[in-house]
Amino acid sequence: MAKKNDSLLNEIIARRRANQVLQQTDPLARLLDDLNVMDTLEEIRRRAKLTYGPKIITSTVPSKGVVLWQRAPGYYGYKTLKLFGVWATMRDETPMIAIGSKMLAFSAPFYDADAYHKLIKQNYDLYYQDDNRPPAQPSFSVRYDADERLDLRETIAKEVARLLA
Repeated sequence: MAKKNDSLLNEIIARRRANQVLQQTDPLARLLDDLNVMDTLEEIRRRAKLTYGPKIITSTVPSKGVVLWQRAPGYYGYKTLKLFGVWATMRDETPMIAIGSKMLAFSAPFYDADAYHKLIKQNYDLYYQDDNRPPAQPSFSVRYDADERLDLRETIAKEVARLLA
């Protein structure tokens, strides 16, 4: 029995390592890391009310994003959720950065205020459905250039803060 548990544990460890290596070799994940998107959004989230995240999302279209989500105040504020963030996509072998927001409608079968207010802080997937794709009409879009990375970091912070306002 101990050998079976050890082999299972070793398999779990091997899969986690393989997943970490995959994340490190994903060019879109590396691009978002180079732009320090996660820390930027975390800092913006701390200053905003009723805003949670950041969270890394991946869609079926080759894209990765880091998003924050904000619920409206009041009892009926749960009916829509504002999702905003930064997405990295590939367009004809060219990396693109898109910043934007989209509104998600409440899609759970019922609303329990106590559970909602506790769980929404960790994740929005339970109550809202999203395809994890960038917004159809981003408010800001630019081709990624590694030489302009530091300027782009500042632009990202300003654009996301503007979306939050």
